[in-house]
Order: sequence, then C-alpha cells, then structure tokens
Amino acid sequence: MTRLANPSSGRSRPWRKALLCAVVLVAFHSSRTSAFMTPESWNSPSAAEQKAIDALLETYTSSVSDGDSQRFESQLLDLKIPFAGVWNDLPASANLATIQDYAGFRKAIFESGKKFKQRFSNIKIEQVGSVAQVSLDYETALKEASYEGKGWKVMHLVKVDDRWKIASEFFTRYSR
Repeated sequence: MTRLANPSSGRSRPWRKALLCAVVLVAFHSSRTSAFMTPESWNSPSAAEQKAIDALLETYTSSVSDGDSQRFESQLLDLKIPFAGVWNDLPASANLATIQDYAGFRKAIFESGKKFKQRFSNIKIEQVGSVAQVSLDYETALKEASYEGKGWKVMHLVKVDDRWKIASEFFTRYSR
C-alpha cells in the first residue's frame, strides 16, 4: 500500500505548487478584468477627462468656424508641432520639418480671407494619465456651402498644467 505524504511533514507535493501558481494567476487575471478595470476601459477617459477633451474639440471647431486663430492656437502645445495633411505616402526624405506644417494650415484657414465651418463625428478618445489620443471624422466647408471636404484625423494630446493641449495632428481626406 502506498502511503500519502503527511501534509504537516514539511514535504510538499508538486501539484500543490502548481495549484498555488494557478490560483495566483487567476487572481491576477481577475483583478485586471474585473468590472472596475476591463481591458476595454484601461484607456478610457474618466467622465471629467472626457468633458475636458470634448471642450478642447469644441474650441477647435468653433475657433475654425469663427476664424479665430488665437483661440485655435491656444489649444496647441506649440506652433511647430507635427501638424500635416498627409495625402499620399511620405517620401523617404520625410523628417520632422516636413510634417511641421501648422503654418500652412493657418494660412489656408485663418489668413485666406475665406470663412470656413467644421464639424467632427465618430470621435474616439483613448487616455491614460497625461497622454490622450483622439481619432475622428471631420467635415470642412466654406461657411455658406454644403460639407464636401471630408476626412479623418488623429490628434495626440498631452496634459500641461491641468489643460489638454494638441501635441500633434495628422489628417487625410476621404476619396470622393
């Protein structure tokens, strides 16, 4: 007859270590996927951060529609941020200077003498701490025209002194 080890004898069975490891792994996995912290919510902004980022986006569209470059620029981390319309693949010679084109956007939107309107839809925000990413569909048109300029943009935001700032923006247009 085979005798089983006495649990109090100080000798452990290999299956006990495996069981302990499994319990620890399940507990860790459960803590990461609980109702409070699911993988889908790891990058989701809180209600307060959502409101603050929505306010930045509202200021963005209203300043374009009002032709207010100063208000628009108050949302930017710096006037030399990566900011470019990307219509085709960039050439191999592309570098930071080739995509720092806020000046081109400013000239086309705020200095052209034309009045534009802009609206956003399909807004997706991901945020962790002081970093956020916003992707959205945009529509732009002359003030009195129907929306014909449609595309997609991605903005990276950083929180500076408790305010969200646009640190980069890339946009493209949908083919007609």
